[in-house]
Amino acid sequence: MNTESPPSRSKITLRVWTPIYRALVDRTDKALIRRDQLIARTLALELPRIREELPHPNSDRAYQFLEQGRKAVFAGKYGSTQMSLALTPSVAQALEDVCREKNIPRENLLNRLLMLLGASGDYVNENFWITSSKWRDRTPEEAGTEWDARHLASSFAAKEFYAESFDNAFSPLGRMETVLEDPLGRYRALLGELYDGCHGGSTPQMQEQLVRTRYEFTPFGMISEKNDDLFALSCYLADESLELEEGYALMAPKRGK
Repeated sequence: MNTESPPSRSKITLRVWTPIYRALVDRTDKALIRRDQLIARTLALELPRIREELPHPNSDRAYQFLEQGRKAVFAGKYGSTQMSLALTPSVAQALEDVCREKNIPRENLLNRLLMLLGASGDYVNENFWITSSKWRDRTPEEAGTEWDARHLASSFAAKEFYAESFDNAFSPLGRMETVLEDPLGRYRALLGELYDGCHGGSTPQMQEQLVRTRYEFTPFGMISEKNDDLFALSCYLADESLELEEGYALMAPKRGK
């Protein structure tokens, strides 16, 4: 009879795009946060949400495109860095299950997660079309009657700030505890408000398109507008988008070069 207790941790090894890795290490070191615990906790929260928010599995064509794009990025100018994670067996199994069910390359999902944890808000705002500078940098006169992501983001932050308790708003440890309860919560809430803003003010044709691409307004569905490297590290790509990308790839330099 085997009386050995099951292992408390499952160790996985992955490669991370070096700019993502360096940003994550730098910011967790400065915050005095243990990376493995932060990543494991965030995965435990996010994996069920990915299951709900990404509407369909990637097709095999999309999976191969994302795999090839990631490998090209890793072989490019900045390279990749090997990283090990110690996860509880249940989180490690959930990661494998979600990647299999949604047909997501595991390293794409983990690179996206680590980018969201480590990158500055300005970096995310600059590189993803949902909150891109074309909205952020508009003056009130230029924005006119259209919703403005910069104003929406600041209003949302203020609303969240005053909704919190005094301790969680001002006490450093209380504030950290609040953030660590749901590290990507504000990204998700802001993206939801942006979706509602787009959906409410658009034409019927645009509303139909938005419903089909609802996943793009989630942390793991945001599509990079400016940075081909970040696009290659996406988690989901609809086949209609894939056809556009394949056509573009025939005319553009290879990613990561």
